[in-house]
Amino acid sequence: MVYTKTTLTVLIFLLLSLPVLTHKNGNSPKFSVNDISFIEVENQDFDLGFDTKAYLPSNFDPYALPQNPISVSFIDLEDLEYELKLLEE
Repeated sequence: MVYTKTTLTVLIFLLLSLPVLTHKNGNSPKFSVNDISFIEVENQDFDLGFDTKAYLPSNFDPYALPQNPISVSFIDLEDLEYELKLLEE
């Protein structure tokens, strides 16, 4: 049974990879990253379906660096798991 499953898996893999293995790249045009043109859209607003101002502090700037990096609060996963266990009890 194990050999049948392994053999079947290998055959399926070979059948699915056959187009990739037989692909010839000789006729495809040369591609350069410099040919890609970047279009930047200014001031595009997105509708998230709720008011984000209610969830952000006043004068929030996502691009500003923190004034004091030590004051950034992180959530410790061990503390979070402990608090969740307390809530479950």
